[in-house]
Amino acid sequence: MGKSSSEGLIPEVINNFNVYNGEANKILGISEEVQLPEFNAITSEIKGAGILGAYSAAILGHYEDTDIEIPFKAISQDMMQFAPGRYHTVTFRANMQSTVQKTREKANRGIKIVVGGVVKGFKPGSLKIGDQMSSSITLNVTYFKYEQDGFVIFELDKINPKLVVNGEDLLSDMLNNC
Repeated sequence: MGKSSSEGLIPEVINNFNVYNGEANKILGISEEVQLPEFNAITSEIKGAGILGAYSAAILGHYEDTDIEIPFKAISQDMMQFAPGRYHTVTFRANMQSTVQKTREKANRGIKIVVGGVVKGFKPGSLKIGDQMSSSITLNVTYFKYEQDGFVIFELDKINPKLVVNGEDLLSDMLNNC
């Protein structure tokens, strides 16, 4: 395996990001913090003759149901294109500031996150003089891709079975057997 492109970098902070429509060509609104979805493997309890006790076996490529709530400062017409019950994608583009360990110089890495799923909900937020509305949409995540400088670190497609981790397709052997 070749050298990692992040070798010798100390990741520091996300110093900016934007939220785009699925084609990543139009900013959807202003967001401040997005909690990325959590991926927990579906497991099966293994027990029986020949082993001591029981353990949980993660089923490769299978993950529990997960959502992402994408907050916005206020409702916008662009945000309202996300009709409940329909599949949509959202793209996040960010910059990760790092320090190069050997030279102590700053480095910038491009991050691209694509999230796809069916819209489960919409929260208009609140009205308060001098404050943001705190609006949001919630997607049930069936597709997720995380890239740094074009390298796929994690990609999961629940509908079209695909699981890539650090550029390696982990499901190819399994899918060839089916």
